[in-house]
Amino acid sequence: MIKMNFDEVVSLVSQNTGITKDKLKIDSCSQDFDKWDSIAHVRIMLDLEKKTKSKISTSQMENLDSIKKIINYFK
Repeated sequence: MIKMNFDEVVSLVSQNTGITKDKLKIDSCSQDFDKWDSIAHVRIMLDLEKKTKSKISTSQMENLDSIKKIINYFK
């Protein structure tokens, strides 16, 4: 599994939600932004799978709803 750092995760979330990078912090989560909806979340998860060349289980996808949780998952 390939590790993901803060800048990579923020960039990925920003690309898929339209939220500017400067508004995304380590503690940012999907509940903080209307633009980080269920469709954007699925796109984020699919991009993470491509970038890390790993499969994320559907049950785990639901839990990866913040920048911090995504980074910790890929440590």
